[in-house]
Amino acid sequence: MTAPTPEPTGFRAALRQLIDQVPGVLGVVFCDEEGEAVDLCVARGPRAASEDEYDLRVAGATWAIAVDLLRRNVEAKGPGATGLLVALCGRYTYFIAPVGESYFLAVWASADVSLGKALHAAQQLVARLLLEV
Repeated sequence: MTAPTPEPTGFRAALRQLIDQVPGVLGVVFCDEEGEAVDLCVARGPRAASEDEYDLRVAGATWAIAVDLLRRNVEAKGPGATGLLVALCGRYTYFIAPVGESYFLAVWASADVSLGKALHAAQQLVARLLLEV
């Protein structure tokens, strides 16, 4: 059974904008500290992958947990804050970033996404979300 899409929040337009700005971005999920989707948005039409919103939720939750563990470890050792994690995984690329202390952003893209453009757009979205949480 597929989990229902979260009710649209004020974040949905910002998530959609990232998908529209960067060719190859397939979905974006904004998660809380437990990995639960606050809001998400997937590409539609010819750019859409066969995976669905459920897959994006699971990926977001998984990456949120991983980045939280990484962030805690990095901060405990004193070198600074974790800014953005990029995972190149064969068919897909993921960009995962903490948003403040309690939220995470996960961007799901095809392997051929422009890394520079996607990184820049993800960092801009994190900055925008920080102003609203």
